Amino acid sequence: MIKVIYIEQPRPGKTREFWARRWRVHAGFAMLFAEFWDPIQLYIQNDCIADASAFAGVDTSFGGVGELFYTDIDSCKASLATPNMPAILDDGSQVFARQRAVHLITKVKNLIGSRPAGVRVFAYATRPANMARDEFQLSLEDSFRASSSVFVESPVNMTIAHSIEDRDTHESVIDFSFHTVEAATAGHAAWTEYVEQDDFLKVALLRDPLKVVTHSHILYDKDNFGTG
Repeated sequence: MIKVIYIEQPRPGKTREFWARRWRVHAGFAMLFAEFWDPIQLYIQNDCIADASAFAGVDTSFGGVGELFYTDIDSCKASLATPNMPAILDDGSQVFARQRAVHLITKVKNLIGSRPAGVRVFAYATRPANMARDEFQLSLEDSFRASSSVFVESPVNMTIAHSIEDRDTHESVIDFSFHTVEAATAGHAAWTEYVEQDDFLKVALLRDPLKVVTHSHILYDKDNFGTG
């Protein structure tokens, strides 16, 4: 599965509620363009939670994380190359501040489950200096999978996504999710302690740290479209 994942800051001067509504409107606008939207299999908007004080190390300057899923890279490229893309991006500029944004085209793998739960932790990883890309991706997947052992309550979903292009920073994204804030808080605390003891994960996640906690909203799911 191919996933476009983007993390953005909101335009200033609006409330959190207004910004979330405007992001939903932006999604509806993008859906009007069949050449762009028809290849998309799954679309998720993840709103950063209002109070992240219980989650150590979270960056509170971001508004949300968006995810667009495709079956393969060709359908992804075709979608992003539509002539309507400039109009979609222009509308997005009314939503996003376009500062410190990270946009990735990734290969994604579910380690647990197939769809995220309501409360989700995203952490971006950066390859240590002088480490080969393939080695980094394999090591990150192994370490992230091993970290699942620390959760008292198993996450509903754990995923890992690697950029298909070489990057200097933020080239992979890992996330895990729970049904409730309470479960996510406890899971994140245990996981954070684990990371401190895992030298590889600690370096990968703290070299250029970026972590957010969100409420997840599946806005479009082609596999279940029209099934009720």
